[in-house]
Amino acid sequence: MKYHKIQQEYATPNDDTTIDMRFTGASDNLSGVKGYYYSFSQTPETPSMSPFNWLNNGINRITSRRLADGVWYFNIITVDNVNNVSNVVSSIAYTIDTQAPDAHITAPTATYLSGDVEIKGSVTDVNPHTYSLNVYNIWNRRVAGTGNVFETNSFVDTTIYNLDTTELSDGVYTLRLESRDAAGNQDFGSIDWKMIVVDNTHPTVDLVFDTPGESNKGFKAVFSENVNEADAENPANYFLNNWPTAGGSGDLTGDANITYNWRTRTATVTFTNTDWYISPEQQWGVQNIHDLAGNILAENPRMEYSTPMVAPVTTVSEISSDWYNTDVIVTLTCSDINGSGCYLTHYSLNGGESFEVGNQVTVSAEGENTIIFYSEDRAGNVEETKTSNVIKLDLTNPDLAVLNPSTATPKAGSFVIDGTVSDTLSGVQGVTLNFGDGVLHDTTITDSTWSFNVNDDSFNLADGTYDVLATATDNSGNTSTEMLTGLVIDNTNPTATVLGTLSFTTGDTTPRSLALSDNTELSQVCYVIDTNTQTCLPLFGTGYSWDITSLINTLSVGTHIFTYYVVDTAGNRSDSNTIVEGNDPYAASVVVAAVPQQEQVRGAATVATLTPEAVQGEQTTEEETTSPVVAQEEVKGAEDTTQEETTKKPIPWWVYVLGGTTLLSFIIFLIARRRKEEEDKEKNIK
Repeated sequence: MKYHKIQQEYATPNDDTTIDMRFTGASDNLSGVKGYYYSFSQTPETPSMSPFNWLNNGINRITSRRLADGVWYFNIITVDNVNNVSNVVSSIAYTIDTQAPDAHITAPTATYLSGDVEIKGSVTDVNPHTYSLNVYNIWNRRVAGTGNVFETNSFVDTTIYNLDTTELSDGVYTLRLESRDAAGNQDFGSIDWKMIVVDNTHPTVDLVFDTPGESNKGFKAVFSENVNEADAENPANYFLNNWPTAGGSGDLTGDANITYNWRTRTATVTFTNTDWYISPEQQWGVQNIHDLAGNILAENPRMEYSTPMVAPVTTVSEISSDWYNTDVIVTLTCSDINGSGCYLTHYSLNGGESFEVGNQVTVSAEGENTIIFYSEDRAGNVEETKTSNVIKLDLTNPDLAVLNPSTATPKAGSFVIDGTVSDTLSGVQGVTLNFGDGVLHDTTITDSTWSFNVNDDSFNLADGTYDVLATATDNSGNTSTEMLTGLVIDNTNPTATVLGTLSFTTGDTTPRSLALSDNTELSQVCYVIDTNTQTCLPLFGTGYSWDITSLINTLSVGTHIFTYYVVDTAGNRSDSNTIVEGNDPYAASVVVAAVPQQEQVRGAATVATLTPEAVQGEQTTEEETTSPVVAQEEVKGAEDTTQEETTKKPIPWWVYVLGGTTLLSFIIFLIARRRKEEEDKEKNIK
């Protein structure tokens, strides 16, 4: 008997619950094949000989009833017509699998992911075959994953894929784990998915402060995205960096309660320490807070000030551009409006290397001074350095000297008071003169000299004695004074008695004198007789009686012209005619007649020769040009006077004739001489 050849339709696991078997090749060379017994079993076996599993010869295909999942075998034996039975022939194992695999994503458990993420999962099945773990964006496009992976073994909580989220844009994605077994089974349990949010952006935070003050008992931290609530409500993650001049710095553990609102992404910090409140320019901070993806703060720690950090402003008291003549106290005033308050003001005088602390600076150094200064507030804000205006200090009086005039002699006419003045610092402002009446007169300053014109018509002084106070003032107000003591102004001409025309005979001994006077001091009297050399005699005092007896009584017979003038110590000269410009000398005509021979002259005396002792005081002779000839009309007090000095008898008529003729000749001579002098003067002018 020949065995059968079995052909099975499905050799691999299948989700079909029936097995369709074909068999051929049975033969019997003797009695022939009668039929077959068969069975479907989960282990190879010999089919039972039951009519229920009998197949007549000629049938070569059989389909099983619905079978349970598992491994099945088809068993068959051949029976010939004499009931001989062949050996059992069994098929290969046939697997029926109608159960889909189970797939689960076990990690990550968090929704918000960042960085490298390990993705774990489980796939279980009797007959595993393939799985895939892929990442899809919101448009259901695959952006990352494993693709199909052949795996015949089940696995549990095993790393499937490492996802680098930094290669993805922040956003919402879906993880999908999909499996299929060898029988091709797949159901909803074979696919697992998880929505994730890729977030590689670090959160930021803004600290919000209300108006600083004792009523402000906290602040808020507003995050850019939702953060870990435990982090956000941890007081250790908040801190204060207080002013350098104050205490209390550190975290807020034990000093504040914090609540986090995920809807507004805001943490509200409320102080529990009753002594705490928000002050200006305080630095508060937050740190070590993560978002839901685990990203820590972009700026960690993050610090902000309760108000903008603004440096204080220092102003300097008014500094004049003028010079000072005393120490200057400069006040530095610091202000820190709405800030932490001024702390210290620093200054350096004249570029000193070190800075002093204080708000008042005493400037006492002569010359030009500057102050460099700045202030700092309690929060540590430091102002940029500033430089004051120049403080110019001059404590030294100017140098002043009066050089002219000398007060040894009175001054007449115009003259100059002058001297020197200097000031090396602020410079000379001016020099004034006070002549005792309280009125100040400005002088003219040229370089280092000063001068003032007196009695030049613009300023005149009356005759008198003056103590002149010169005051020099520099540009800082310092003054120096010098006194010109005993300045005598004398513009008054001295005077002399007018000597009229004299007529006498030789030998006359009548005493003759002239009264000389001056308001200050007489200096000299000068005279000329006829055309002789001028003679000057020194004088003293304000009044003098000049005895001219020996000068006049000794004149020879004839007509003589006697001219004279007086000079005082100021140089003023007597003037016999104030109408005519110039100082005209006094002039007198002296007519000396001889004693008549027919008469004895009463009281005749021997004519004495003129000696120096005849004139009171020592006389000096100066050789000058011939005294100007004075016309008769210019002679004060000229008159024809007939004196009967030697006798009381009438003078004979011929004396009058002789005297008149001589006087007329003398007058003609004077007129001619004056004209010649005027012509010579005009020539000199030309």
